[in-house]
Amino acid sequence: MSFHSPKPPVRQKPPRHALLFELIRQRSMAKYVNAQASLRPPSDPGDLTELARTAAQSLGLPPETRAPVL
Repeated sequence: MSFHSPKPPVRQKPPRHALLFELIRQRSMAKYVNAQASLRPPSDPGDLTELARTAAQSLGLPPETRAPVL
């Protein structure tokens, strides 16, 4: 006569581990993006003014309307 022990239940990691790893991944990505942005030279304010003027024209705003200060 042989004795068969019941199979132990398969343990699964709690879902909080997946959330924790996702938060760690997002934090690492945010640090990387921040480091890359800080390495870029500052943008020229003249470029921003031209961008605002172009955006106002594309929205159909009258030319006398001043673009908001960025």
